[in-house]
Amino acid sequence: MGYDDVLEHLGEFGRYQKRVYFLLCIPTISCALHKLASVFLGAQVNHRCKLPFESDNATYDLGGKFNMTIPWDGVRNEPASCLRFDTNFSSEYFEEGIPANKTAHCEHWVYDTSKYQSSAVMERDMWDMVCENAWLRATADSIFMVGVLLGSLIFGDLSDRIIPESVRWLLTKGRIEEVKKLLSKAAKENKVEIPESVINGLVEEKIEKKDEKVKQHSLFDLFKHPNLRKKSFFIFFNWFGRRPTFFISLVLQVIGGLLAAVAPGYVLFVIARMLVGATTSGVFLVAYVIGVEMVGPSARLFTGVFCQYFFSLGFVLTALFSYFVRDWRMLQVTLTVPGILFFSYWWMVISGSYYGLSWSTSNLGGNDYLNFLISGAVEVPGYTFTLLTLNVWGRKYPLCGSMLVGGVVLLLTIAVPHGLDGPTFFVSLVLQVILTKI
Repeated sequence: MGYDDVLEHLGEFGRYQKRVYFLLCIPTISCALHKLASVFLGAQVNHRCKLPFESDNATYDLGGKFNMTIPWDGVRNEPASCLRFDTNFSSEYFEEGIPANKTAHCEHWVYDTSKYQSSAVMERDMWDMVCENAWLRATADSIFMVGVLLGSLIFGDLSDRIIPESVRWLLTKGRIEEVKKLLSKAAKENKVEIPESVINGLVEEKIEKKDEKVKQHSLFDLFKHPNLRKKSFFIFFNWFGRRPTFFISLVLQVIGGLLAAVAPGYVLFVIARMLVGATTSGVFLVAYVIGVEMVGPSARLFTGVFCQYFFSLGFVLTALFSYFVRDWRMLQVTLTVPGILFFSYWWMVISGSYYGLSWSTSNLGGNDYLNFLISGAVEVPGYTFTLLTLNVWGRKYPLCGSMLVGGVVLLLTIAVPHGLDGPTFFVSLVLQVILTKI
């Protein structure tokens, strides 16, 4: 007798499972906020050289002096962002009305704050992630995704391997009384009764299989050499399970988010964002596994897909938060603080290419906030299509078909002329829907 047989008596997706599953889906919103916030935290804005005669609070608009101070960028068909005319800008120079024939690179910059009050890119005389320093912005995004990768490896393995407190894993550890208590609690909330013989049969089978269990290797086998083990901080994770991993991820996410908000320099900002990226994996993956493993086979497709709707909701909320909070540091705080509410889950929850498109919505022309909101909303049809067709068509055909259509659409972007915002945005939305199905 297996755990799925017990679920036939308990209910495959009863009131108890629905309550816990819904609570576990909500933190997915927070993960989306942090994963997609870089569009606005590091928003690219128009900028120009700060001229020698300007003060620190100079504004972007130069009025009639633009043509005499900033050369024209023929490639972008707009004033240059990284060059200025190399001259003394005396009153006689402006009176002559003839631009200088030499240019110089910017030493400092003035930013256009008409759309964004501030962003990490605009940290004057500290980061200035523009022109020759533009690589800093791309690097920050890449390091964030490195954090996501590390979080998937570390927190995923910790939650799945080391003392996970769910019915399935409590049985393998011989913690029979805890299994009975957990099943009794779920049965009471679902208003059903589980025969004692069913539980005893489950326990006996698990005890018999325990001795036959084949050892599963993982990432942490790399650290089992005595010398490596002594030097590795991973030894401290020996007490962790799914629920501790989930809450440690939440705590670190809040700490990392607040550190990023007050970071005085680029290095600390990048490290804090990498920590946040790692914890998004810890929160999402652990919540996903707990939510899916507690339900019966007939409900697993639904629970596996439905949580993605909450991610899409977080996508949309990112645009709304960013629209009303225009200062990037306050925005980072605003996106982080709601995570504190999830600490209460300790008493309520049992144990148990895409980003390239999303992060580029500020480069698609038009209103950045509206573009981002629409990009989040179009994911809903993709998830709905998956939910309705996966059991009918299986995984192979939707996966191959989505990748094929996505590749064709990407090739079609070559034919879209530069500067046509409408077709470019439409293509990005089509790809967004396709990628949600993969």
